[in-house]
Amino acid sequence: MSTEERYRLAEIQNAHLFSPVKEDFTGALPFSKALLEMTEIEGELEKKRRELVLRSDFNLCDVFKMFGGLSRGKRGVDVDDLYGTITTNLDMTITKDEVFIMFYKLSKNGDSLINYDEFSDCFIPRSKEYATILNSRGGFYGKESNFKKFFEGPTRELLKIFIKGFIDCEVAIELVR
Repeated sequence: MSTEERYRLAEIQNAHLFSPVKEDFTGALPFSKALLEMTEIEGELEKKRRELVLRSDFNLCDVFKMFGGLSRGKRGVDVDDLYGTITTNLDMTITKDEVFIMFYKLSKNGDSLINYDEFSDCFIPRSKEYATILNSRGGFYGKESNFKKFFEGPTRELLKIFIKGFIDCEVAIELVR
């Protein structure tokens, strides 16, 4: 056997022994698709965060209030508030599982409530300039109790798109896990 033949034989044996992708590995394609989808959704979410900041009537105080963060003497949003606001105030269709995924992503301290800081983190863009603009705004709707009157039509629609994207991103992350 020549040196070249021995080298080729060793190469074939090594390729079989050390191949990073075995023939029976079927999870690579779905995993890579989920990662790509998650990355694309996160990029779109960041764009929507910035678009929300550019809406003059959008502010964190009123979003938190709309989600029930200050209702019934509580100091945060619970799972029922989250579900109720999304389905009733924003007229969106969402499953209870999606609400739980969103809730546990936002509630970081485990007290069964999403406090103002945890809730705000969801909406604040990564860009320091946009974050400064959003953090400098106070509430506009004061004592208004009809949450369906919060935010103008285009702002409400953008908020709905953002929430749907946030949920889709978190579901994609759960699928990767």
